[in-house]
Amino acid sequence: MRFTSLFALSGIASASVVGSPVISSEFMINQMIDAYCSIMKGEDVNVMNSYDRGMNEGMAIGLVMGQYPEKIDQLASMSEHEINSKFYPGIEETCPQYSFGIK
Repeated sequence: MRFTSLFALSGIASASVVGSPVISSEFMINQMIDAYCSIMKGEDVNVMNSYDRGMNEGMAIGLVMGQYPEKIDQLASMSEHEINSKFYPGIEETCPQYSFGIK
């Protein structure tokens, strides 16, 4: 009986640990989106070039990674495509006025 309880408990703990990186990476991406939208306040996307946009995206990423260094591994384990497929649509949804139409 006790063995079964420990086994069940370890299964729950494993499921929590397995799900944790996904939650952390989603959290990090959402924080990056919020930071980007804040950085872009007042910018006119019609006169910005790709260097300006990239600089603001980089500042948003750096700001979030600096605030949550313990979560960088979860974000680093994602591919660039995975990050981009969540980051850019998130910008489109959260602050469409600062989106460059990248999907």
